[in-house]
Amino acid sequence: CKCTNFFWFSGWYFLTMFLSLVVAEAMAQLVSHVVPPFVIGMALMAGLNGFFMLFMGFMLVPSEFPNWLSWVYYTGLHTYAWRTFMNSEFGSNQTFTGSEAFATGYDVLVFYEIEDVNRGNDMVVLLGYFLVVNICAMGALYLRYHLFDGKIEKPTA
Repeated sequence: CKCTNFFWFSGWYFLTMFLSLVVAEAMAQLVSHVVPPFVIGMALMAGLNGFFMLFMGFMLVPSEFPNWLSWVYYTGLHTYAWRTFMNSEFGSNQTFTGSEAFATGYDVLVFYEIEDVNRGNDMVVLLGYFLVVNICAMGALYLRYHLFDGKIEKPTA
């Protein structure tokens, strides 16, 4: 039934979007606790997001990464959401007529080196990422609060 497929795909989509959102918010919270000036925090978050997006596997496939940067593929939060979305979109047995580059959806996954993605594992990684980053954010806030003897100074412009 197409109805069942729609709800199955929608469930993965909304779960992935939700976990991506809460992880991104946790990262922003951590940066805001560590970097007092608002503008510097925004610039740092933009830089981090851009860095992680560059190495999530879309612009450069993992085999093209320099060896010393291969760790970024696994630490970037965007990697897991992108792999799940790609697997949901191209993982079925679909064919493309008139396409010279890709005959099937599986060919797309092989090109991006994500043909063996397990969506459940990626969701667990995103959930773990959320928990770890939130714990780090709480730890940063605790240390910042106690290092200043209960006084957090207003950032200067």
